[in-house]
Amino acid sequence: MSQAEPRERLSMRPARPVVLAMIIVVLSFAAALVYLQLQLQPVTHRALTVIDHAAPSIEHLSAAQTELTALGMYVSDYVSRVGDGRTATRGDIVATRGELSADLSAFRAVSDFEAEHDLLRRIDADLRQLDELTGRAIGQTDDGHLEAAKQTLHGGFQPQLLETSGHISNVKALNAQYASRAAADILRTRREATLVAGAFGAVGLAVAVVATLLVLRLLGIRGRLIDQQTEMLAARATELEAFAGRVAHDLRNPLSAIALRVLAASRRAEVEPRVRDDLDKVAGQVARLNDIINGLLEFARAGANPEPDASAELAEMLEAVLGDLRAAAAEVGAELRVEPFPPTHLACTPGALTSVLANLVGNAVKYVGDDQRTPRIVVRVRDQGDRARVEVEDNGPGLPPGAEQRIFEPFRRLTQSSKPGIGLGLATVKKIVEAYRGRIGVESKLGRGSTFWFEMPRATRVPEGPTREPLSRAPDLQRV
Repeated sequence: MSQAEPRERLSMRPARPVVLAMIIVVLSFAAALVYLQLQLQPVTHRALTVIDHAAPSIEHLSAAQTELTALGMYVSDYVSRVGDGRTATRGDIVATRGELSADLSAFRAVSDFEAEHDLLRRIDADLRQLDELTGRAIGQTDDGHLEAAKQTLHGGFQPQLLETSGHISNVKALNAQYASRAAADILRTRREATLVAGAFGAVGLAVAVVATLLVLRLLGIRGRLIDQQTEMLAARATELEAFAGRVAHDLRNPLSAIALRVLAASRRAEVEPRVRDDLDKVAGQVARLNDIINGLLEFARAGANPEPDASAELAEMLEAVLGDLRAAAAEVGAELRVEPFPPTHLACTPGALTSVLANLVGNAVKYVGDDQRTPRIVVRVRDQGDRARVEVEDNGPGLPPGAEQRIFEPFRRLTQSSKPGIGLGLATVKKIVEAYRGRIGVESKLGRGSTFWFEMPRATRVPEGPTREPLSRAPDLQRV
């Protein structure tokens, strides 16, 4: 387990409290909303009762009281006018009595309380009695019995008028009391709802503040871990560059001695042709190793600032690499195929490009044989304008999910394969590609294979010389 993994898990610990805090915030606001909706229902019912019943009832009863007072005035005026010998009419009395009945009928239509019904029955009885007294007073007046009419008016009609008006006032008071209680209930419910909703809101706000602080703390922890990991990777990259430089320096001298000995041996007259051919092949291998060493030395020295006019012919480097890997591919029965592509020069040194290709294709050959299917490796080059993309696709075992970035870390091996290696190949490839302003990545599915790819800028300066034919037509690149 690398040092980054426990730190990564440590940085994730505050995530649970953050999620819990957000859940509490959502539940607090949801609870406040549900509570307000529950309280709104009885408040709405009370308000509608006041609007639809209490207020109209008070309005109709007030109008009835007004008509009742007018009825008393018209009856008294009728008796007075006839007694004084003036002309009087019953039209106002009849009209006012009709309006009184209309107002009471309108009140009955909106009446909604049981207590009102008892008072209504009493008012109806009062009105019948009042109608009888009204008819008696008018009849006595018309018959010329003015004293009897006045006695009926003052002794029976007016007291009955006051009693009827009192009963109507009682019904009005009943509705006014209900409206007052409803208003008080609405205010009380509003205060309670405000307090409860405020409490829920305060809890949600407090938890939201805590969640925000946790998020900020989490971001701070992750930021520090990213800085630490960046410093660690930078240190490893520096160590890798130094390591590459030391290895290249250490290998250059013995490799030069081997090259001289091979050259001297191949020039001896007594050497058999077959042996001379083998020595020539060894000399070619030594030359390619020297190119790789030179590339590593250039990479270690240049770091992120390689030579701006570097150029390498992709087909030539790929042909050399595939020729070296032919025997290894034959051992695992792998099909090694290159799709056609035009002449391509990349902005890097031949040694660096050889190292990248050798690592990617070599890894494909190394691991593709672990699968039970017929091994297949395909190399393709895609044109991307001022850049070229090289893909190495295999149908091997693939990579575990989430390993696409970790596989390029130094000393990282994600499989349990017994294949040799210490986990520096892909890290070196990544460092080389990025040093030459390129990108590298992998697309993989466990059990279905992988496609490693890298992109590099095209060379701005192409060396003079004959143009190579497309690599797919080279005789050594058919099925191995």
